[in-house]
Amino acid sequence: MKEKVTLVVGADSMIGQAMITYLTDAGELVIGTTRRPEQTEKDRILLDLSENLSGWKPPRPVKTAYICAGVTRLDDCRRDPLRSARINVTGTCALAKALMEQGAFVVFLSTNQVFDGRIPHVRPDHPRSPKSEYGWQKAKAERILGQWPKNVATVRLSKVLGPDSLFTEWSRFLKADRIIRPFTDMVLSPVPLDTVVSALGRIGDRRSGGSWQISGERDVSYARAAKWGADVLESDSGLVQPWSMAEAGMAMEAVWQNTTMNTDRMREELGLEPPPVKWTIEQAFLL
Repeated sequence: MKEKVTLVVGADSMIGQAMITYLTDAGELVIGTTRRPEQTEKDRILLDLSENLSGWKPPRPVKTAYICAGVTRLDDCRRDPLRSARINVTGTCALAKALMEQGAFVVFLSTNQVFDGRIPHVRPDHPRSPKSEYGWQKAKAERILGQWPKNVATVRLSKVLGPDSLFTEWSRFLKADRIIRPFTDMVLSPVPLDTVVSALGRIGDRRSGGSWQISGERDVSYARAAKWGADVLESDSGLVQPWSMAEAGMAMEAVWQNTTMNTDRMREELGLEPPPVKWTIEQAFLL
């Protein structure tokens, strides 16, 4: 019988790429999926979540699968709800079910967008109350996959900061003495990519199902984050020129009071706690 592998669905994504590196370094036999034919190679297979996956089978038996693929931009989901739901709900759940039927444990990436942002440090058992199309799609997928709590770990994430984030671009602007315009009324509770990958790896290794939440310990505005970035880069603070989302004509579904979630389970069962938000943001500017 062929040796079982770890499957990373969405190997081209930021988290997917980092998971492959993490798992490979840990000695795992890893296969990643891509929807781009030109990216297929010996350890990448073609998989498109928008297609019919009812009879899909991986080339080798899978012990653990990390579903990192999906349509994650709020604007993309709002503009094309049918296509995005076909990927984020129909395709994702069909794939997860097919993998579970073959004996795999599934780690499904979700989002704090399944809540409405009214409550800080919202607990995992709080009723879902999404206010964006993306949030509705993730909430629906959560409800479907929640039928198999022993076989699926649903991991809700707040903002994940890694290479090539918005702060990376802002850092380049500040170093070139160019103005940046962060929002005063958009907040985030970021976590570093390394923390997320480590938590996902431990959840998959332990096959710990149910709901998990990963977020920073507090919210800060993008305007405050930009000020911290300018300070750590020793840039001219006058280059940071905040404005509001209303002034920019942004959709109000993106205005949140709170993005933090309760992370007790991650701390108690995995021994992990995200670093302070200020440090996380400063490091993102220094990448």
